[in-house]
Amino acid sequence: MNAQDILAMVINGLSSGLTLMLVALGLTLVFGILHIINLAHGELYMLGAYCVWWLSELMGFNYWFAIVLAMILIAFLGVLMERYLFRRFRAIMVPSLVVSIGLMLFLQSSILLGTGMGDKEIEPVFHGQVTFLGTSLSLGRVIIGAVATVLVIAVILFLKYARPGQAIRAVAQDAEASSLQGISMNSVSRLTMIIGSALAAAAGGLLGPVFHLDYMMGFPVLLKALLAIVLGGMGSVVGGVILGSLVIGLVHSFATTLIGPEIAEIILFLIIAFILLIRPSGFFGMELRT
Repeated sequence: MNAQDILAMVINGLSSGLTLMLVALGLTLVFGILHIINLAHGELYMLGAYCVWWLSELMGFNYWFAIVLAMILIAFLGVLMERYLFRRFRAIMVPSLVVSIGLMLFLQSSILLGTGMGDKEIEPVFHGQVTFLGTSLSLGRVIIGAVATVLVIAVILFLKYARPGQAIRAVAQDAEASSLQGISMNSVSRLTMIIGSALAAAAGGLLGPVFHLDYMMGFPVLLKALLAIVLGGMGSVVGGVILGSLVIGLVHSFATTLIGPEIAEIILFLIIAFILLIRPSGFFGMELRT
């Protein structure tokens, strides 16, 4: 193994980590506002990929336009989920978990019945290689990482500078005080689900040309997103998710290349368990307010 091989693994790991970051960021925002762990969040990623497949491969839409449409459609689904399923169970952990598990199974079954058992493929948009420091890298992977980076930065800037984003941060820090200041919890919850759902759909659409699509593809991504949140620290919305996602992407890339994809997941879990033994609260963990 030479320096070029290491650089290729790093770039692939960063690309995977950045797309995982989209899923984890939406998941942690929903947890911070609604105080529920949405176990159906991975299915929003899966639906985003299937929407892009349907729009681009069957309907003939441009790939990037299909991603934007998928984000809008899945964001609308997120609004319906928040309004009719999650709102009444806000901050009630067990019922919300039951609802999200039921929703996860329903969405998986719907895709299975609607599209069948066979894997689906999205035709790769970008072909060829780019050379960086003497190393040949997949052009598609580089573009995926770049687009994911732009989306993450856009969300961070929105949360920091836009008034609705500041309202989300305020509610995440102290919902009761925010309500007394006139911030609508329902509006903030709805906006949070829109952002989280759209980010998950974008991640699914971006990775659609890389992997085969199947109705179970959302659950492994959900597990990695949860690991990224725990690894980064449950109290850290931005810094923890960013670092946790990148660590998982890099570890998985190195393990897959050096050891093989069959046991890469096991190695990933073992390394994360070791890190959490050293830092139980994660990299940026803090005590959550209740």
